[in-house]
Amino acid sequence: KGEKQALAAAAYLSSIGFAPDSVYASPLCRAYKTTLLALSLCEAPAPICLDGLREIFAGDWEGKNFDALDVEYPEERRVWREDVGHARPVGGESVAQLYGRVVSTVLTIAKENLGKTVFIGTHATPIRAVETYARGKSVDLMCEVPWPANASLSVYRFDGERLISVAYSFD
Repeated sequence: KGEKQALAAAAYLSSIGFAPDSVYASPLCRAYKTTLLALSLCEAPAPICLDGLREIFAGDWEGKNFDALDVEYPEERRVWREDVGHARPVGGESVAQLYGRVVSTVLTIAKENLGKTVFIGTHATPIRAVETYARGKSVDLMCEVPWPANASLSVYRFDGERLISVAYSFD
């Protein structure tokens, strides 16, 4: 399903003549592969992998499905669902730490590519963090921003100081 969604993104990007000057991606396999598929019909440079674009380190939650997490960590999962900005997977990185890491990475990319078109391939929680920041909200209000759709395309503009949300796709 994810590959079909990434190829649909590729068809759309190709249809609008998208040709990024730079491409960045999470080094994690799924996001990296999705980045390659989404840009497969475009003229694009090879992705530069940055650890700052990785999904949250989920500690004891790593490798478990959501149903198992709901049983093993009911309170922590409730916080994740209801107040994600204050969530921390048991033994893992907090969402606040992810927010700081990802926003810093994206702002660095934006500053280094001022006036250029950039494609960033990453994961749901980092995308949600960037959208929260671009809306001028702190991580405490991340729960007000919906989860992005899988293989969705969000558009941001950087004015030299601020990241501005232009388009955001969510479920």
